[in-house]
Amino acid sequence: MSERKTRSLQKSTQSLLILLFSFTGSLLLPQGVLAEQSNTMTFPPTLVQSWKDYLKNYPVALAQYQKEQEKVRQAAKPVAASEEKNIDDLMKTYPFLQKDLQSAKDIQQSMAESVSKSTDPSLKQSLDARPHLQMAEDKDSKSGINLFFLGKSGRLWCSAHGCPVDVYVDTGTGYQKAGSFIVSQSVYITRMDKNVFLFAAPPENPQTVEWILKDHKFVEITPPAPEPKSQAFVEWRQELQQAGQWPPK
Repeated sequence: MSERKTRSLQKSTQSLLILLFSFTGSLLLPQGVLAEQSNTMTFPPTLVQSWKDYLKNYPVALAQYQKEQEKVRQAAKPVAASEEKNIDDLMKTYPFLQKDLQSAKDIQQSMAESVSKSTDPSLKQSLDARPHLQMAEDKDSKSGINLFFLGKSGRLWCSAHGCPVDVYVDTGTGYQKAGSFIVSQSVYITRMDKNVFLFAAPPENPQTVEWILKDHKFVEITPPAPEPKSQAFVEWRQELQQAGQWPPK
């Protein structure tokens, strides 16, 4: 074949590839080539290796999580609430409660005014808008983390799922609200390794959510995910699945 014909064939091939790319958005390559490119070009090798390590170590991480969770749940103890407290007395004794308790008083007052305007005498007798308040404290001199619990009960405040309990935390700079929970029975806490864990339902129930105190907030503890939470990982897995190379070695 002459040099002129060879150049013409090369140009024709290039034109065909360009035309294919314009319609498909990518070049049509064999699956093996695509898989190789996805592993070596699309994603950094160090990132791919970290994903492989995560998948490999997941069973161990899950077993460790379950072991630690069982230990925390077995050590949980219920918080003993006090008798009903007067709302005004609590506001004077614990200034950090003033904002929340004033809001409760405003709601109570609003409901009382609505009831007073009603012509239904049974409504006036049956509706108690008062927030029945119970409190509890759990202090620890070793960790310096002190907890204060304030529960509200009453027909206006509770539902079929339970009654609200606000939790305040003091680590040396004063009490701040760390979480609000709906509690049907008791609040349970565990202090372990300078950490504070909380359960808003009996901890022996596997469905009960476990919370841990982090930076003045109770955050939910969840088991490790079976796969890394990353859109890039999802794309990498999809490419390997299309290439018939999943799970990775």
